[in-house]
Amino acid sequence: MTRIEPRKSALSASVVAPSASNDGKSGNAGKGGVVDRPMTRDQAKLTVRISEDLLEEARSAFWQTGPQTGTRSLSAWVADAIAAKLERDRAAFNGGRRFDPVPAGEIPTGRRS
Repeated sequence: MTRIEPRKSALSASVVAPSASNDGKSGNAGKGGVVDRPMTRDQAKLTVRISEDLLEEARSAFWQTGPQTGTRSLSAWVADAIAAKLERDRAAFNGGRRFDPVPAGEIPTGRRS
């Protein structure tokens, strides 16, 4: 008795392409085929928790305004938003000067008391 070969989908590739590695040095490597430019030495990763509503609106704003602003990634959009907030806070609270840098791990975790 011969075994019947399973049907192949027209969508299946005959050659398997290597997947993008997610070594932590590139923005979205390995996530849905979207690859940001690699992180440079002066870039650092930031993980924050925000409300789902705020995140969804931020995604929407990035996606809808990207063609007009030239912002190519959500990471770049968030970095621009942080830079704009820093400009306002420098002017309002620090005489327009840059705030002194605080290295990672120096700010206590949790809520302020």
